[in-house]
Amino acid sequence: MKKAVIYLNLGTPKAPNAWAVSRYLRQFLMDPFVLDIPYIFRWLLVNLIIVPFRSSQSAHAYKKVWLREGSPLLINSKNLVAKLDNYLKKNHGAAWDCFLAMRYGQPSIESVLQTVVASGYSEIYLLPAYPQYALSSTETAFVEAERVIQHLGFKGPVYKLQDYYSEPGFIHAVAEKIKQAQADFKPDHILFSYHGLPKRHLSVLHTECVFNSECCNKVWAENRNCYRHQTFMTTHAVVKELGLKADFYSLAFQSRLGSGWIEPFSDVVITDLAKKNVKRLAVVCPSFTADCLETLEEVAIRGEESFRQAGGGELMLIPCVNDSDLWVSELAKLLQDPTKMNLL
Repeated sequence: MKKAVIYLNLGTPKAPNAWAVSRYLRQFLMDPFVLDIPYIFRWLLVNLIIVPFRSSQSAHAYKKVWLREGSPLLINSKNLVAKLDNYLKKNHGAAWDCFLAMRYGQPSIESVLQTVVASGYSEIYLLPAYPQYALSSTETAFVEAERVIQHLGFKGPVYKLQDYYSEPGFIHAVAEKIKQAQADFKPDHILFSYHGLPKRHLSVLHTECVFNSECCNKVWAENRNCYRHQTFMTTHAVVKELGLKADFYSLAFQSRLGSGWIEPFSDVVITDLAKKNVKRLAVVCPSFTADCLETLEEVAIRGEESFRQAGGGELMLIPCVNDSDLWVSELAKLLQDPTKMNLL
């Protein structure tokens, strides 16, 4: 019985130039799960305003972090998939094969699923790169995968891992990275920086959402799939494992586009910490499992510049879990757990 594991990540432009970035941004931003406004307004906003004005700027940012082998997101994701494939074969048999698929760009979810179905796999496991569930990351990838699977007529079971924001192995892998930074860098403060979301994305799932710490710190049925709540739970679990004091860490959200996004904002918190005489700031980004533009450029480059300009000293980006041995073994464990892998 052949089993295909498909690791789903967001995607990346093919090259760090305006043409490639424009093509990528159009596909990304035209997704109604990302920009949830009527199609005609979305088309006008994306094609007449956002892409013409942001493609060159984004291409310049990509150039700062582009590797000789390609996009950091693509390379880090490929490395993880290769290690997971080897680990599964070594520990769980040759029936397992792992593939990388991107929601936007290449290799696309459609092309990978076409290969999987044509190759005679009997089971498919969808493994998102996103620890915390969100409509604009996890759900859109699942919806696209389901569309393609139905079109191809695949009849076998398809399993999905919806989230793993508080799974012990993920928490251990993040904590391991922070421990190393504490030993090497000795920070005065640690910032947990998560990707931001528009508030309306949370309100779609939780009509009673009030976006405050009291609600997000509470575990109850209404916020089970709340992204902001899940980021708080990830932070609390890591903090508990490391034994961090309350005044030694902060939580914030980065990468906002426009107004009405969840707060506090990472760029604002970074400058505020500098003004509060924090001289050595470490930033960890636990909504990303692979280092990418948002960690390597937005935090490590622009974040450090803002920190220094505001009077801070040195800012260190703590690497994502990427393809660490601990994280690879945890992913394999989750794939084997029937209580975690649900039918699509």
